[in-house]
Amino acid sequence: MAFLLALFASLTIGTGPAHARTAPVNPSSVSTATPQWACVLQHESGDGKFSPNLFQFQNTALERTIGMTRSPGSYTRQEQDAFALKTFAYAQRVWGNGFEPWRADSRLCGLGVTGDSAR
Repeated sequence: MAFLLALFASLTIGTGPAHARTAPVNPSSVSTATPQWACVLQHESGDGKFSPNLFQFQNTALERTIGMTRSPGSYTRQEQDAFALKTFAYAQRVWGNGFEPWRADSRLCGLGVTGDSAR
């Protein structure tokens, strides 16, 4: 009986919400107010100085997938930020790197995208 109690205790200790492990949240996946996004924005549009299309969306299938229905530059800053975060989440899921759609800027900003991707 003592053996069974010890076995049961070893199986239950360290489990539950207090001990649950979760993957760390990438700050760039929940807000564009990060140094990483600031670098991408600077390279893409001069942070809006050179183009109203902040993230240089191209009206492609990817943009339609995230819900863009009109010219990217016609959206507000907040709307474009939301689309960028949707794109980041999609790219993270599909290609394993949220900044993949901004590959050249990602390399310049040191964000881990190297070479050509599999897409």
